[in-house]
Amino acid sequence: MDLNPEQNVIKTPKLNFTPYAKGLGWLYFECLRNNRDKIAQIEGHTGQRDTFGQLLDRCIRVTLAMRAMGLKPGDIVSLCTFNHLDSCVPQIASLFLGAVVSGVDPTLTSNEIAFLLRQVMPKVIFVQEDCVEKVEGVLEAIGSKATIVVFGGHSRHLSFSDLLEGHSRVEDFKPRTAENLHETVFIFFSSGTTGHPKGICHNHYSLMHHTSKKGSEQEPSALIVAFASPYWSVFILNLHYSIVEGVTRLVYPRYDPDNAWQMFDYPLTFAFLNVTQMLIMLDQGRPENVRTDSLAAIIIGGDAPPKEKLLAMRAMFPNALVWQSYGQTEIMTAITYFNPTNPKHLRFIGEKPSSVGCAVPGMWYKIADIETGEALGPDTPGELRVKTEFQTSGYHNTDSSGIWDEGGWLKTGDLAYYDQDLCFYIVGRVKEMFKFREWHIVPTVLEEILTSHPAIAGAAVIGVPHEMDSHHPMAVVVLKPSGEKTSEVEIQQFLERRVNDRQRLRGGVKFVSQLPLTPTGKINRKQVREMFVGLCQNTLHTQK
Repeated sequence: MDLNPEQNVIKTPKLNFTPYAKGLGWLYFECLRNNRDKIAQIEGHTGQRDTFGQLLDRCIRVTLAMRAMGLKPGDIVSLCTFNHLDSCVPQIASLFLGAVVSGVDPTLTSNEIAFLLRQVMPKVIFVQEDCVEKVEGVLEAIGSKATIVVFGGHSRHLSFSDLLEGHSRVEDFKPRTAENLHETVFIFFSSGTTGHPKGICHNHYSLMHHTSKKGSEQEPSALIVAFASPYWSVFILNLHYSIVEGVTRLVYPRYDPDNAWQMFDYPLTFAFLNVTQMLIMLDQGRPENVRTDSLAAIIIGGDAPPKEKLLAMRAMFPNALVWQSYGQTEIMTAITYFNPTNPKHLRFIGEKPSSVGCAVPGMWYKIADIETGEALGPDTPGELRVKTEFQTSGYHNTDSSGIWDEGGWLKTGDLAYYDQDLCFYIVGRVKEMFKFREWHIVPTVLEEILTSHPAIAGAAVIGVPHEMDSHHPMAVVVLKPSGEKTSEVEIQQFLERRVNDRQRLRGGVKFVSQLPLTPTGKINRKQVREMFVGLCQNTLHTQK
């Protein structure tokens, strides 16, 4: 696909895509039935296997049970659970029923879960056993009468196994036919790294597109793994790919940082990892007896990894492809992607380790000037904006006007640029930028340099408000446990030798034992700012 930008806008051809007219419920029903004898999922710790036929049977039974409970199309079903062989069942059953799915993560605090559930007010919530008391308290706090279904046993609530009983006649079952392919089926919450999470709505049409454009472009995968819980869109994308393509998912409750290589107990062919998971594997080093013969590819998502770390990951997996991909919850597929079956893209993977890929069919792209919105040319950073049919329909019960600009372009909020080969690079977040005098400071640029310091394990750069200069850059640093000596002054000088004067750490260096992270391993910059910006402002006020 050779593209020529028109007035600095990259336009890909419209995708030849015919959606499944009956909706996702019917699509999943028929795929599960057609692949009934194949292995759908394997529980990593126990090795327990589940066929697509067995999974379909449980999904039908739970659909019938929810229907008997009075759930109707359009009602919202939620989950608060890590991964196991049944964690996908309520999601599929909700699609069979016509209900809407919106999950929360078990690692969130009670206040965070309350904030999310207050937005969607589910009729039923499926909860893992050790989260029941937390969810009970949240439901009471928000005034919800939602039914709790427990994965496991509980004296006060219905158990998941109870839903499977009493609905033995499943042979005649048929899912609900969607009335409109643009009706909402999933509500995912934004990551909340820079502000309060919002419910991002997706429909049948936007999710069906996820596998339509891949097809032969994506290498065949026999066994795939991703560690995101049902709270995250990555979980649904992984599940969708497994069902539609008939490939097996390897399921672990969550990523275990003390046993980062456990996934290779199985002949894994494809893994999706976030940057934190990648860095943990690098820190542990490759065990001598680990076998990765079957591994075809590892895709790194979430935050952009430092270039030298990605190269180190490639060196650790010399027989597999390791590259970055880029996406957002607002669009239910990769926004940029390298197609490894394309010889040109395969060359780019090797030559451009910092790139997150090229344009994909069915999308238009422009890099917009932050101040004017003007479309910028190659090698000029600005906000990445896209146009596509396969995007969110907006925020749930919240004003969505800020998602798009006046020309109808979806504003990703990411600072990016493309090079002469039309390969894209993500520089940082618009909201994370701050100004020193009249200069824009991009935190991720400084963070990548800081993490190349031999004593630094991780770093977050924030802007400390300043009366004269607008902001001063401050580094919040985690040191490696190796005990290599360094100091605030030494780190400041290390950076100063590598950056312009305006990028110096005039706000200083703060040492912490760990950086606050979101459940997907991204730095929670909102918490970092709350911890340190307020402290610095109070110190300045006291000094006055």
